[in-house]
Amino acid sequence: MKGRREDDGKSHQEERRRHDHEEPLEERGSDRIRMMIGALIQEQVLSAGAAAMNLVTAAHALGFAANWITEWYAYDRGVLDALGLGPTEKIAGFVHIGRVREKPQDRPRPPLAEIVTRFGG
Repeated sequence: MKGRREDDGKSHQEERRRHDHEEPLEERGSDRIRMMIGALIQEQVLSAGAAAMNLVTAAHALGFAANWITEWYAYDRGVLDALGLGPTEKIAGFVHIGRVREKPQDRPRPPLAEIVTRFGG
């Protein structure tokens, strides 16, 4: 049956609920659980992005300037080691918050008609 594990019949949702209250999945030794980690990693990546964007939005709402960037140093092993990250840990980006002295210039952007597809209309 789709969405069920072959060995015990538990659904993917049941398995995820069970793991929400246990040790991190990365610490487990089961091949079947490792196969499920892909979706959970994607959820973690999306959550990190949402948290960073919410931080930027909150800073703007409070009158600050903020920018979320991921540059080369987010991927550089030397930088990751210096920050104490393990071999499987990653950086979602860096959020810079401050005040502006002058309005920054916007970068060139393509016309929306070139990058947006409208459906149903």
